[in-house]
Parts: sequence; structure tokens; C-alpha cells
Amino acid sequence: MATEYQQVGTEIKYREETQTYEQDLGYETVSICKPKFIFFEMVGLRPSTPHWVFFDGIEVTKWVNTSFNLDSYNNAPINSLLRNPGDNYITATSFPAAQGGPTNASGPISTDASGTLSGAFYLQSNDTLSFKTGTKKLTAIDVSILDKQKALSYAEGQFVSTGIYEVYYEQSVTTNVAYEAPIYDWVTVPDPVSPANSSDDNDRGDQTMVTVLGHDGYNYYVTQSHADQMGYGVGGSGASTGISSKNNKQYGADDDDGGAASNAENSKILCNYIYELGYLDKDVWILDEQFGDIVASEDPVLLEGYHAWAEPMIEWMKAGSILSKIYLHAWVIPFTRCWAQHIAHIMEPTKHKDNFAGKLMYNIGVPLSRFIGKHLTNTKMEMRKQ
Repeated sequence: MATEYQQVGTEIKYREETQTYEQDLGYETVSICKPKFIFFEMVGLRPSTPHWVFFDGIEVTKWVNTSFNLDSYNNAPINSLLRNPGDNYITATSFPAAQGGPTNASGPISTDASGTLSGAFYLQSNDTLSFKTGTKKLTAIDVSILDKQKALSYAEGQFVSTGIYEVYYEQSVTTNVAYEAPIYDWVTVPDPVSPANSSDDNDRGDQTMVTVLGHDGYNYYVTQSHADQMGYGVGGSGASTGISSKNNKQYGADDDDGGAASNAENSKILCNYIYELGYLDKDVWILDEQFGDIVASEDPVLLEGYHAWAEPMIEWMKAGSILSKIYLHAWVIPFTRCWAQHIAHIMEPTKHKDNFAGKLMYNIGVPLSRFIGKHLTNTKMEMRKQ
């Protein structure tokens, strides 16, 4: 009795899936002004006279620096903190020191000789000092209280602040989703029946492998039963089975073997070769063998092209030269393992992860080998016509 790695059943497993839900709740009005530098210029005041500055009725003279003017804002870079201070000065208790500090931290500021007062007012917004949005007045007055009736000089301007922000609700929900996963194990099976024609890895039991002419004019290397089922080599001009000419020799077939086209033990394909050397896992090798069976049955032209270059390379590596050993271990073994891993993924994608290098080799090697196979087939047809 023999053992094989087979699917023996299924089991329920679970995987996490996360979905995010978002609900738009509309818009709300921004209620508090954000930190900002407000640039101002007031004219017509009493010349060279001390003045106090008020914003929305609150005395803010220590939050003013008179070394700035409107050009200070207009000429500032787009990323300047004068344009958008953000939260950089959120802890400041007067005009930010990084921008020069207040003109007078504990008293009034004076107009110039022409009666002009200009500068920048830093509008603070934190837990200690903040202002509501809306229309606000910025006032300069020559008395320490905001009482115009007692003042001889005052000027004021309006500052408007508005804003809205979008309100939405977002929720992520993670659930366990059940799925059916295959179970694999080693099982005991009857010993395989020895093939009648050879001990080749590509034999199909006791069915003889033959080369026949397909309906499309190409030679196909298939089992006799498959050729009969498809009607290959029947009724067509030049149809043939069992080609034995040296010029039409298939995959290492003997000159007098009647066209069995068997692969002798010394002509195994690459995955078989590195498996024999112990560099390929058995479960991956089994799936590669199954894939080879499919290719042999459904795309024999591809298989012929593959063997055309793979078998001579294996024979060269078996010769055991220093160069062939380097080539085997530096190139053939690692890249053939990548190829085999990709094939295992094709056969059983839920069990075996894909391999990028193997996928790339597959996408290049398959068309190339099929091209070589078609070229060999066309050459054989031309020779047979002669």
C-alpha cells in the first residue's frame, strides 16, 4: 500500500472582516474664533498721544505690536505664521515673543506725530481668553476705559469672523465570518499499477502515450484513449500515430520504441529533479505532478517545448561539472522552488500562498515553451511532408 496527501474533508473556520460606516450629520457653525493676527491702521487720532486698544469690549493693549503694518501681512510667505499661526502660540499670555512681543505689556501705546496708530493684534483662543465668532469692534481710545464720552481721541473698525464645519459619524464594525476550509492528510491508497510502456513520470497508467496529428495541423502527445476520443490522427492527410523516425523522435523515445515517446528516468523535468535532490516539499511536488498531468493532456505542445530545453539542461547538470553545480544551486533550485510554489497556489489557492517570482517565471516561461513546441511541431510536419 502507498500513501498520498489528499483532501479528506472540510472544516468551518472564521476570519475577521471589518466594515466602516459613515453617516453625514450636516454642518454646524463654528462658535469660537481661532487664533489669528489682525493687522490694522487707524488715522486721524490725536498725534503722539497714548491710547489703549479694546477688542469686543475687552482691553487687549498687551496683545498689540506696533512694529507691524498691512505690508507685513501682504508680503509674508504663504506658509508664514503671521498668516496662519495655528496653535503655535496657544499658551502665550501677550503678543507672542517669537514675533517680537507686545509694544507695551503693562500700559498704553502712542500714536505717531501724524496721529496714526498701526500694528498687529494677536487674537488669542485658549481656555483663558477666547472670543465668539461674529462681528466684533477693534477700538483705540485715549482713556483706559472704553467710554467714548470721556475720550478726546478714539477710532474703531469692524472684524467679522464666521465659519462652519462638517459633522459626521463614523463607526467600524468587525465581525467573524465563517467559511469552509479543506482538510488535507496523508491517506493509504492501493499501490499504483506498473505502466505497460515505461516507468516514466509522465506515464498514464497502462495507457500508451502516442504522438498524433491534431485537427489544427499540430502534433499532440497524448494517451491513445484521448486521441481516439478527440479523433486525432483519423481520416486526415498525413495523420499519424506511433511516429518512430529519428527526425520525429519525442522526449527521449528510443529509435525503435514505436513512438511511445516516454520520458526515461534520466530525463525527468526540473521539479522532479530537485525533489529527488531533497529541495522540494512533497506536498508541493504532488501538486506540481498533478499540474503536469493537466498540461500533458490539454496542452502537449507546451510540454514538448518545455522538455526541449529542460531535458538537455538536466543532463548537463547531472554531468557534475563545477559550473553546472554552481548553476544548479545558485539558479535552478531557488527559482524552480518559486515556480513550484506558484503552481501549488494555482492548484490549491486556499492552502498555498502565491510566489511573485514564480508567477513571473510562469507568465514568461509558458508562452516561450509553447512557442518552442509549436516550432518543433511545424518542423516535424514539414519533414514528414518531404
